[in-house]
Amino acid sequence: MILRKLEPQERAETRKLWEEVFPEDTKEFLDYYYFVKTGINEIYVIEADGEIRSMIQLNPYKIQIMDRECASHYII
Repeated sequence: MILRKLEPQERAETRKLWEEVFPEDTKEFLDYYYFVKTGINEIYVIEADGEIRSMIQLNPYKIQIMDRECASHYII
C-alpha cells in the first residue's frame, strides 16, 4: 500500500470512492463539490494495486480562538 498526496489534476479520481461511501449525495452536489471544493483541498489517498482504497480530504477552514483567527482544516 502507498500513502500519497494527490496532485490537483488527480483529485477527480476520488469521486468514484466518494460515490460508494456516500450514496445519498446527489449528482448535483458532487458536481459542485468536485468543481469548487476539491480545487482548494489537500487530498491524501492510500492506493493498493493501482486503485484508491481510502482517502482523507483536508478542507481549509478558519476558526476563531478568542480574538485570533487561525487557519485550520475541516477533515473529511
